[in-house]
Amino acid sequence: MMKTWELRRIPFGPVVKVSFIVYFLLSLILFLVYGTFVMSILQSFTGFVGGEFDLPVIPGGLPLILLGLFISLMAALFYTVLTLVAVLLYNAVASIVGGVHLQFIAFDLDTESASKSVPAATEVPVPDTRTGDSSTEENQGSI
Repeated sequence: MMKTWELRRIPFGPVVKVSFIVYFLLSLILFLVYGTFVMSILQSFTGFVGGEFDLPVIPGGLPLILLGLFISLMAALFYTVLTLVAVLLYNAVASIVGGVHLQFIAFDLDTESASKSVPAATEVPVPDTRTGDSSTEENQGSI
C-alpha cells in the first residue's frame, strides 16, 4: 500500500535549531583541522627562515582555537540565515502552487510479510488541494 503525503509548509523553529547545530559542528571541524594544518606549515616555515630574517614566532594553541570557534560561529550564523531564506521561499511557493508530493510504501514488519518482496508500485489517487477531491493523474487536466 502506498501513502501519498504533501509537504505544504516547513516550520522555522526546527530548521533554525538543526541547521545551526549542524553548520556549527561542520564548520568547527573544518576550520580547526584547516587551521591546525596551516599553522603547522607556517610554524615550520618560520622555523627554517626565522633566524635569518627575524620573523616573529606565530602563536598557536589558544588563539588558534578561539579563532576557529569565532569563524565557526559566524559561518553557522551565515548559513543558518541562508537556510531560513530558502525555507521562506519554499513556504511562499508551496502556498501558491501546493507542496511536494511524497509517496511512501507502507508494509508491516511481521515475519510473514517481511519474507515477501515489496509489491510493485501502483497508481494512487492524488488529492487535488484546490478542489479537495481525489482523482488519478489521467483524469487531471493540464494547468
